[in-house]
Amino acid sequence: MDSPCPPWTPTQVEEVVGHVKGFVDQMLHDFKIANQERDGLQKQLEEAKKRLKDMEALHAKIGMLEKEKKEMAERVQFIGRPDLYELLTDKLRGHPIRSHPYAIAN
Repeated sequence: MDSPCPPWTPTQVEEVVGHVKGFVDQMLHDFKIANQERDGLQKQLEEAKKRLKDMEALHAKIGMLEKEKKEMAERVQFIGRPDLYELLTDKLRGHPIRSHPYAIAN
C-alpha cells in the first residue's frame, strides 16, 4: 500500500511542533488576558452594586424627606401672601407660628 503522503522529515516535524507550541502559547496568553479582564469587570460590577445600594438608600432618604416636607406643609397653611422670611425668622426666634398674622397652624 502506498501512503498518500510521503513520510515527514524530522525538520518538518519540528516545524509543526513549533507552530503548535506557538499556537498553544498564544491561546494561554489570550486566556490569561481574558481572565484579567474578567476580574477587572467583576470588580467594576461589585463597585457598581455598592453604588446602586448607596443610591437606593439615598432615594429612600429623599422619599422620607419629601414625605416629611409634605406633612410640614400640611400643618401650616398660608393665607394671602405672607412674608416667608419674617415667618421663618419668627420660628427661629422661638415665637410660635400662630403669632404671624398670615399663618394658621393646624
